[in-house]
Order: sequence, then C-alpha cells, then structure tokens
Amino acid sequence: MKKDMIRKALEKVSAMPLDQAAELLNIRVPDILKLIRSGQIESISFGGGEVNGVTLSSFLDYQEKIVA
Repeated sequence: MKKDMIRKALEKVSAMPLDQAAELLNIRVPDILKLIRSGQIESISFGGGEVNGVTLSSFLDYQEKIVA
C-alpha cells in the first residue's frame, strides 16, 4: 500500500515544476526527503529540474527494493 502511494505521488510530481514538486513531496512523501538527507540516495530528477541525479524511474526501482 505504501509503495503504491509513493509511486502515485512521484508520478504526479514528475511533470510539475521543481519548486512545486519539492513542496508537494515535503508534505506528502517525507520518506523520500529522509532518504536523500540520510544519503541512501543521492538525488531525484523532476521534469525539467533536478534535485542533487537519480532519475525518477531509478528511484522507483530503488524504492521498491527498500519498501518491499
């Protein structure tokens, strides 16, 4: 369930401008930001902007491994 919620949220923000995506992720998917801050992933790309290099699909693959 949690994995599906995270996937849906990431799919929704992938087309948003970076600032809007970051704001939404802060509110709805704090686990992603915790992973970035803890160094478990280096970054996530959102549409036309980038927060520190991992692509959205790479992150989802990684997320499936740690949530499963």
